[in-house]
Amino acid sequence: MNYEAKQEALKVIKLAGSLEFKSYLDLAVEAIIVDLTDRGGLSDEWEMIDEDTRQEIKDVWVEIIRQAVTYNLVGHFAQ
Repeated sequence: MNYEAKQEALKVIKLAGSLEFKSYLDLAVEAIIVDLTDRGGLSDEWEMIDEDTRQEIKDVWVEIIRQAVTYNLVGHFAQ
């Protein structure tokens, strides 16, 4: 793991400790948003999206992560 990846992991750990999450999926999505909005100009763009649309995006990302994790687990057990 390179230095930047470690720094991002530390941000996620701090985020997890400071907020209440329903699941690891929600935490993962929030971590992605933190990473995304930490990049030049993207924070402003995210904030310009209305709250309902942001929630829809988060819900879709949660489902994408859920399916990827499920597929990965099933794939490993099937081998």
